[in-house]
Amino acid sequence: MYRRHLLRMMMGLPVVTLPDLPGVPGFDLHERTVGLVERYSTTAPGELLADARVHLDALKGALKGLMARGQHRQLLVDAVNTASLAANAADMDGHPGEAVAYRVLARDLAAESGLDYLRGCTLFQAANALSPVWGDGDPLAALNLLNAAAPLVGSRGLVAMEVAMSQAESYAALPHRERDARAAIVRAEAAGMADDGEGFFSASGWLAGDDDPHMLAGWQGFCHLLLRRTDEGLQLLDHALEVPHANARATAQWHSNVALGHTIAGSDPEPACQAAHQTLDVSEATGWRVGVQRIHVVRGHMPGEWAGLQCVRELDERLLAA
Repeated sequence: MYRRHLLRMMMGLPVVTLPDLPGVPGFDLHERTVGLVERYSTTAPGELLADARVHLDALKGALKGLMARGQHRQLLVDAVNTASLAANAADMDGHPGEAVAYRVLARDLAAESGLDYLRGCTLFQAANALSPVWGDGDPLAALNLLNAAAPLVGSRGLVAMEVAMSQAESYAALPHRERDARAAIVRAEAAGMADDGEGFFSASGWLAGDDDPHMLAGWQGFCHLLLRRTDEGLQLLDHALEVPHANARATAQWHSNVALGHTIAGSDPEPACQAAHQTLDVSEATGWRVGVQRIHVVRGHMPGEWAGLQCVRELDERLLAA
């Protein structure tokens, strides 16, 4: 790495480094971004957030300096990736206000970069925070963002598939929009799962493991739950859970969806509670605080007549202690 930086200096090219990083003098900012993104699926959210804050400060400081246009754009891309990662990490670590601020920053930086694809990715992330049931529950606002993102990210590839499935999820949460939801699922299937592995919005970062057909089945299952087709939804979610996900936190998401499905069905509290406990188990192991919030949502949907049952009382006790 030192030789590469020396060569840049000899050729008169600017070299942007991360100053004062203990033990790693002259560490390249872009490589630091790549390393942070690659840790996303395996590192505790609190640790990710702390590292992202430091790195984002370094990137913002570097952006104030004079440099070639191409280098400035690369720093903007790195800053968007880092701010987007920080937003998710803040959400997962229980800092919703900070998450909102980072999402806004990511969108502003993406707009400054002039890269349509990156702008579309940040719109998709903003919409994800508004998703029905688990997010702020505003499917119309989410659709406004997703419909703006769709032409920017294109119709093929992993991100296009994710945008289409998010559209399906939001349509499924609205009355009389089942046809639109099913059409979005068809678009998602047609998009495929091709991925270049570059940046936070790829299988190297946020979407780690999402290029597996089991993931698409899980998402389709959740849409079926929203459409009150619980048998189909639970069957698809069971299929999604047949293999380990590359991002352990995603396993907790699927378990929480299963808990919600059995709750919506309203016929048997035992599998609903079992899936809720599995969600909490994975959440505790991975530091995913959102899992507790999700199970509070599931508990709120449980029929009143379940309240006195032993499995529900045990779940209440665990939620109280969480």
